[in-house]
Amino acid sequence: MLDETFFDQCAVVCVDLQEGKCGEPMADDRLPALWKAMGFTAADVNAASDFAWDVCLPNAYKVVEACRRLQLPIIFLHWGYRFKNGMDLDPVVRAMMLHDHGEDFNAWSGHIDQESSQPAKCFHVREDEYALPKTAQDAFISSNIGFLLTNLGADNLVFIGGHTEACLGKTAVSAKRLGYRTLCIEDATNNARESTRRKGIEESQFDFVVDTRTFLALVDQHAQRGSLARAGRRGKHHRDGKRTHRSDYSSRSTTTRFPSKPSQEPDSTCTTSSVRSSAPTLTSSRCSAS
Repeated sequence: MLDETFFDQCAVVCVDLQEGKCGEPMADDRLPALWKAMGFTAADVNAASDFAWDVCLPNAYKVVEACRRLQLPIIFLHWGYRFKNGMDLDPVVRAMMLHDHGEDFNAWSGHIDQESSQPAKCFHVREDEYALPKTAQDAFISSNIGFLLTNLGADNLVFIGGHTEACLGKTAVSAKRLGYRTLCIEDATNNARESTRRKGIEESQFDFVVDTRTFLALVDQHAQRGSLARAGRRGKHHRDGKRTHRSDYSSRSTTTRFPSKPSQEPDSTCTTSSVRSSAPTLTSSRCSAS
C-alpha cells in the first residue's frame, strides 16, 4: 500500500526533461522511414508532443517543487556523451547516429556541450541537486546513478519524465531489478507516441503508479506530519543484505540494446531535430502553470 512513508529514504529521478523547443506539428510525409516502419503516425506523434508540453512537463514541475519542500534528493538525468565522435555512447545509439548523420558529428544530438542536452532551465537545478549525464537509454549502465543512490541511502524512487518506452522505462526496470521500490507519476511522463505511453508504464512494472494530484496529496500529508528529515541524503539506512547488490551490474544482458519490437522508441536520444520532439522543454510560464 502506498502512503507517505514512501518518502523515507526516497529520491526523485527526472528523466530527459531537457532544454529544447516545440516544433511544428508533424505531417505523415515528414515522418522518418524508421518511424513509419514501426507503425508511427503523425497524429500519434503530435498527440505525444501536445501531452508532453501541456500535461507532462507542468506536472513534472509541480512534482519537483513539492519534493523540494520535503528536501528530497532530486536527480536530473540527461543525455551527455563527452567525445565528439561519440565513442562513449551506447554502441547501438552510436550506430543509429552514424546511420542518420554519418560522420557529421555536429549534427549528432546528445553531446554534453549542447544546450539541448541539459536539464530544462525552467527547473532551475539547484546547487545541492544532481544533474547527471548518461550515454544510453538505461542510466544504470551508462552513468553513476547507482553510486549516487547508494551514497544517498535511497530505497524508494519517484520517476517522472520520458520516454516511457525508452529511457525512463529502461532505467525504471533496472532500478526494480536492483531492489528499489519504484513509483511512477503517470501524468508527468511522456513518450514518442501517445498511444503507447501507458503501455510503456505497464511494461516497466512500477510498484506504484499514481497521478500528480494523488502524489501531491501524499506530499501534503507527509509535510503536515512534520516528517521533513532528509532521510534520503543521510546514507544511514540499515540494509538487510537480502537485496541484489546495486553496484553489481554484471547480470545485465540485454539492457544495453534496443529491443527490436515495434514499441521501441526509434530515436536514439529520445529527441530528434528532424521531427517534432515529444520531450520538449517548457517555457517558465508553462512550468509554473497551475
